[in-house]
Amino acid sequence: MRLLLEFAELVWPERCLLCQALCVAGPCCAVHALPDALPGPRCPRCAARLADALPDGTECARCRRDPPAFHRALACWDYWAQPAAREHVLAAKHRWREDLVRYLGRRLGGALAQHGVDRPVLVPVP
Repeated sequence: MRLLLEFAELVWPERCLLCQALCVAGPCCAVHALPDALPGPRCPRCAARLADALPDGTECARCRRDPPAFHRALACWDYWAQPAAREHVLAAKHRWREDLVRYLGRRLGGALAQHGVDRPVLVPVP
């Protein structure tokens, strides 16, 4: 079976989910690859971006002043700071790309498992 998959990859190399360029590794080209981490330090409560001078894990002023009803938010990507993530979300949402929906779901599931989330979760989509 593995030999058949390797042959298929030679004949039909994997193409980027967004632009159809050839992929070296993963389902996206270098331009559209989803980042593995959020940029900059983040508030552990709401996942908002903090000033670079603050250490990661510092609670933001808004959460200290008026704590939200939830204990913790987890963000996989920053919609505005990471253009590749924004393009994936927009294509999945507005063009109903089921392949992207499945890919984003797997990445989200991996992030939830990595952070030990084992209870029901509400996931807003921008």
